[in-house]
Amino acid sequence: MNTSKNTLRIVEENKTVRKLNLEDYTISIPDKTGVMQFIPYKFKDTLTTILTHPNLGLNGVELLEASELSEKIEKETTEVILDEDEYQLIVDTFKRFRGFSNGDVKMVKRIWECPIEEAK
Repeated sequence: MNTSKNTLRIVEENKTVRKLNLEDYTISIPDKTGVMQFIPYKFKDTLTTILTHPNLGLNGVELLEASELSEKIEKETTEVILDEDEYQLIVDTFKRFRGFSNGDVKMVKRIWECPIEEAK
């Protein structure tokens, strides 16, 4: 009996994924006079821009990996299912990226708190 196939099947069946919400939301930013302005925060566009941002100093292979993930995200509308490697790429990118501001807090929290689910 080949147990390696059975073991592989069990590992694949117990695999977890992350379900990332891609929906935009509204942020408030004060204008020059201090009046709060409510503007849409383009979550998906911001995420895909950060993944391949020049300040990350990506090499060619890293750029290809990030671009592939960006394309996957761009194809989805309200959520994307990420395997752990894809999720870790986003987390690692967010740890390296410089230039976040208060307007990005909700996005960063959404990434960090991305729910884990059993793969189907």
